[in-house]
Amino acid sequence: MKKEDITKAALSLRKKYGVVSGKELCALLEVDIIEMHPGTDENAFNAFVFKSNRRNCVVLNMDLTPGNRNLVLYHESGHVVLDHASTGIVACQELFSVREKSVMEIEANEFAVEYFLDNNEVLATLKETNSFFDTARILRVTPAMLVYKWRMMAYYGLLNGEPPIQASSDCMGHLDNDGIDDDDYGW
Repeated sequence: MKKEDITKAALSLRKKYGVVSGKELCALLEVDIIEMHPGTDENAFNAFVFKSNRRNCVVLNMDLTPGNRNLVLYHESGHVVLDHASTGIVACQELFSVREKSVMEIEANEFAVEYFLDNNEVLATLKETNSFFDTARILRVTPAMLVYKWRMMAYYGLLNGEPPIQASSDCMGHLDNDGIDDDDYGW
């Protein structure tokens, strides 16, 4: 799928619903969330999406922090909106990794950052802080998520060059989301 189509889908939802939590976005998209407790070790899944009887379902690891669950649900919503779930089960183990991975995972990451992060807010925060990591903290995202947003903005000519960091390949499995309050996401 073209980046322009991913951006169009994400911005269309943002215009229609505003930026809501991942849980609220799933409800608005009529995606059922099935909560499980597989743990947080390196072999545990974060989430996966599947379609059954024309209903989209996300199986979500409730052992993740509320902030992590929120980011995972944006990503899984991307799979639903981009119709990846029609291809079978799509598992999310290493969300927002920048190493080689399937096209569908990259597209879901791009959808998530285009939906959640406003270009003008990212640019203003980068300018104000002059720090990639402070920008991620202020915008309440992981550095790896900001890497994906940076690349999308560079694609559209809003930023030049590559992001100043490389995200680790297992970045979603090791998020701590310090500073994100549990109550912010309705869990």
